[in-house]
Amino acid sequence: MVESAIDFCNFDGSWSGGPTEWRRVAALALSFDVRMCHHEEAHIGAHLLASIPHGTFADTMHADRDPIWNHMIANRPNVINGHITLSGRPGLGWELDEDFIHKYRVSYPN
Repeated sequence: MVESAIDFCNFDGSWSGGPTEWRRVAALALSFDVRMCHHEEAHIGAHLLASIPHGTFADTMHADRDPIWNHMIANRPNVINGHITLSGRPGLGWELDEDFIHKYRVSYPN
């Protein structure tokens, strides 16, 4: 960032310390005029990007690659012309698809 080597930081919070660490990197990027993205997990990345002034895009993947974004969140926002409108509901605003969760639930013996 110091030498203007990057214009976008496509940081993956799930692999790199979670939302708190992602926001720390975003603050550092802002100080160098580097725009932020979020690699994968659009259901999380969109919220992080909406929380900063220099957020740009969140990756979305095919349903085979990202079943959580595509199936587990029953009320996931539609992507329309490349834009997502987030819910105004508390928290992340998600309603989970209980049938999808039940289908992939793993039970452990007592």
